[in-house]
Amino acid sequence: MGIIRATHNKAKEEFNDEEMGLIRIPRSPFAKYSIPTEDMPRKRAITADCLQRIIDLPDEPIADSRRNTARDCFLLSFGLAGMNAADLLSCPAQSLKDEVIIYNRQKTASRRSDKAEMHIRIEPQIAPLVEKYKDPTGTRLFRFHLQYASGDTFNNALNEGLKRIDAALRTDTTGIAHSALPDHITFYAARHSWATIARSALGIDKYTVHEALNHVDSMKITDRYIDRDWSVIWNANAAVISLFDWSEVRQREEKRK
Repeated sequence: MGIIRATHNKAKEEFNDEEMGLIRIPRSPFAKYSIPTEDMPRKRAITADCLQRIIDLPDEPIADSRRNTARDCFLLSFGLAGMNAADLLSCPAQSLKDEVIIYNRQKTASRRSDKAEMHIRIEPQIAPLVEKYKDPTGTRLFRFHLQYASGDTFNNALNEGLKRIDAALRTDTTGIAHSALPDHITFYAARHSWATIARSALGIDKYTVHEALNHVDSMKITDRYIDRDWSVIWNANAAVISLFDWSEVRQREEKRK
């Protein structure tokens, strides 16, 4: 209903001309209508044990494995404080001065005065994956755009790979209990898991989690007085990442090279 109301209001804005007395759409059916409150979205976070199993998941011995790509992108997202797939795909080329990635979050950039700018430091544990997927052409930061024509094809490949990851975790009898697995693992689980672990396991304050996820800021007036300190987010991200053993990532990359 919210979308229908917005469409109706946009139509009135475009086709009515109050100054000229030209009213093609006279009625306002939504003037006294309240949009029902949305239910709280389902939590998509996975457990720390499940995340460690994804980190440790070995390579599939096939070229262009979607499972391998989905695993690595999931870990990139988690290790970069919940960076979205759309931002991995579109992240602009840059020098990575001081080992910091700078990008604008696509989902909200057009709705924010700061263009949803984000600065995230590359921690040593995730550096091998950043290096692995660097764009050799220098067109963008990561080379995913060379493999996938659009965001839809990239997301489809990630979803297919995540299904294979899910299947691998469920058939691994030496791993986590099946009860610890969600119904299915989504790419957004990396972002949800980062937030949940930061808050629940480390007690990081909600506002720092809010800033790290680059959500729309509710303290616009206060922010006019405060220079943004990215190190607060970087330190939180470093603390979250350090809870896990990333040695398998390093060993896989050493073997690949």
